[in-house]
Amino acid sequence: MRNRQAPSQPGIYRHAFPHYLDRADLSRLDVNDEQYGRRLLTLFLQGGEGEAPFEAAEHLAKNIMHLYFEARNIERNVGPRLLALGYPLLHRREGERVGSYPLFIWPLQLEPSINRIHHWTLRPDRDRRPLVNLECLQLLEEEPSEVSAELIGRLRRPAARNLKEWQTLFRELQSTFAEEAEAEVPVLDPFPVLAELDQLPPGWHLHWSGVIGLYPPQLPIREPEPDELRKLFVEEGEPIVAPPPFGWLPLNPMQQSAFQSALSRRTTLVTGKPRSGKSHFLIQFLSNALSNGKKSLVVSDRVGKLQKVQDALFDHGLGTYSYLLKDGIADKSLLVDLLRTLPDRPAPTLPFEEGQYRLLLGKCLRQQQNLEQGYGQVRRKVHGEANWTDLVGHFLHNNRIAGKELLGSQLAPTDFSFDFDELQTIRRDIGQSKPLFHHIRTLRHPLVNLHPDIFLLRSKEDGLRFVRENLEALLWEVKNLHHRYITCTDEYAIKLADHFDQYYIQLSSRARHLRDSIADHSRQYGEGFLEGGRSSLKLKSLFSDKAKKVLEAKESIAVGYDHLREVFAQKPYFDFTFSSAEGGQIDRISRELDRFEQVLLEWRGQINAVVQEEVQRLNRKNVHPALPFSDRVELLEAELAKLLERLNDTALYRQTVEDKMLTLPKRQKL
Repeated sequence: MRNRQAPSQPGIYRHAFPHYLDRADLSRLDVNDEQYGRRLLTLFLQGGEGEAPFEAAEHLAKNIMHLYFEARNIERNVGPRLLALGYPLLHRREGERVGSYPLFIWPLQLEPSINRIHHWTLRPDRDRRPLVNLECLQLLEEEPSEVSAELIGRLRRPAARNLKEWQTLFRELQSTFAEEAEAEVPVLDPFPVLAELDQLPPGWHLHWSGVIGLYPPQLPIREPEPDELRKLFVEEGEPIVAPPPFGWLPLNPMQQSAFQSALSRRTTLVTGKPRSGKSHFLIQFLSNALSNGKKSLVVSDRVGKLQKVQDALFDHGLGTYSYLLKDGIADKSLLVDLLRTLPDRPAPTLPFEEGQYRLLLGKCLRQQQNLEQGYGQVRRKVHGEANWTDLVGHFLHNNRIAGKELLGSQLAPTDFSFDFDELQTIRRDIGQSKPLFHHIRTLRHPLVNLHPDIFLLRSKEDGLRFVRENLEALLWEVKNLHHRYITCTDEYAIKLADHFDQYYIQLSSRARHLRDSIADHSRQYGEGFLEGGRSSLKLKSLFSDKAKKVLEAKESIAVGYDHLREVFAQKPYFDFTFSSAEGGQIDRISRELDRFEQVLLEWRGQINAVVQEEVQRLNRKNVHPALPFSDRVELLEAELAKLLERLNDTALYRQTVEDKMLTLPKRQKL
């Protein structure tokens, strides 16, 4: 067999054939000593004391070299030591396939000779006990006619046996699998050739052969029950009290969503492509858990990944609360010593006042909630499958083709609901009506609108020239003025909407600042801060520093409340009456803020309608005082009057054109 055909490492537990580069037949290991394998087995059976040097056979020299370096690399990158001996072997024939199952796994240590080439030393790994092949045991349990339950139980027990116990167990295996009793145990035979394995009858067959290779840690074979899986992925029982969702690192939206889900749920599965930020998320999660006194276990198939996470924790001052366990057996002594010293360590002292920390934490939680609400509004689907960002992009793309002011001059926004279904209906109707514009005929000829003197006093050629020259000149002026009207009304609507938005932001931020101050002081001084007025605290403040601070806080909130009332009174764009808060009744101020914010939010939802109403009644007399449009509107009205005067002076039309409109939009339609 070629080396590149070697199965994956876990496959050695069911395909322990020594024909690969990372395998070696124990019976053919030493070129000079045929009994070398038995001597090594005796070391194992007698308790693992001693070592067994050997000179590698020429055909196995490359295998031994590969095993040595591969085992070292895996130990450095993965953690556990994998080099071991599989002995004895159970071969199972099932149909056309033959499986080779090592029954026991004996951990080994391999070291090269310092002075001599191809000379090595094998010794039992005393830190590790022999293990049984779990996959092999499961197959034997499924066939109770082959092996008794008592023998299966003895095989499962920890293998802490002496030489006599091992010999007894091996003889029982011999009798179980109908083998002839050997004169002496341990027995070591060469691995059977493939032709011999092909001739085996169906069932299990015991061979006293050993294969040295890389045996990875065995995983539990039992499949989880459905109820166990349901407990992992179904939220039951008491809700989890999540810690504050903060850590050391900035997160992108995907990482933040996974982070908050992991804090609030019992089970969270986070997946992603390479370099998508999973390790960054993990460090954030660990920094939060360790900062809040939580226990964490991180498992990985690569030591380098765990080392990277631990280095990041050290960078943020949390490295002393972590321990990297590369090999559970080799590192257990150091871990036990470390755990013994923990009770003697002094408790860490917090470099800040807990009350101040709680105050700042409350502010951070409120700010995070505001930011998340804003982000959620931006990402929420507002028009079909498009969110706000997509919708703005569509608008900017289409606005390059035809400006919205031109379309807005012909349509009334109040006639539309601006939802996705309406857009689909309009698109369908436009598509169906498009053929109607190919050939348009009217019942009334447009020439009847011309002044009769053009036909009576001028010749055919002179009249045509007169009409064309005047129409071209007037049409250019009308289009220019019409576009200026459209631009003016559109800019006025934008500026007015922006003014109202700024007005809302100003009042909303002041109200929110007052509310946050009330929440901070309530958290700092207790719920009693909301009760009572300032008069009862004035006397207490002479004798108590706390009462003095509470009085100052209430006065600060009362001043902020009065300032909010003054700002609103300067520009009362909607109906609202503040009640008086004399005496510093904080609970009354809080209720007034609730009522004001509710009315303010309702008015914000009506801004578009208010703007459209203001635009429809726009003229030079009722321009909003906060916007500098009076001179511009007056100039447009004057230019329209001049244009109509010139149009009438040309005697082009039968009837004079008069301006009896009172508002700018109506003059625009004229």
